[in-house]
Amino acid sequence: EIAVLEEATEVSEAGVQAMIETARPGAIHRDVWLKMYTAMVQASGERPWRLSISSRGSGNASFGFPLDDVFRAGQILGQECSGSVLGYGSQVNHSVLLGSPAPADWASAGQYCLDLFHDLLDRVAPGKSIREFCDF
Repeated sequence: EIAVLEEATEVSEAGVQAMIETARPGAIHRDVWLKMYTAMVQASGERPWRLSISSRGSGNASFGFPLDDVFRAGQILGQECSGSVLGYGSQVNHSVLLGSPAPADWASAGQYCLDLFHDLLDRVAPGKSIREFCDF
């Protein structure tokens, strides 16, 4: 089961890699989405559980469908990229800045997210309660 989840993660990462290779200022959302979808299907032979990319402030803004949006420089592209292997899914996310200029707080916001992730990970351990996690 763990090996299948690891493989599903690799499928998701193939989708993100396709996004990184094709998402540029001037690219059409639909073209990037289809490249990602194709990479994930080729990696596993299965339809992704979820594939939603957006520069509208959330990976969820496209509701999992390709759009006709044209990406602009300085936008942040977020996603929910969930590959599937034997019915198991694994989601990866990797926000990407398209071109430049970056928002003034791009580096500090990224560092904050990394720090928070590690703080949250430290709170998920045997013997710790959900209440402690939520209280944080």
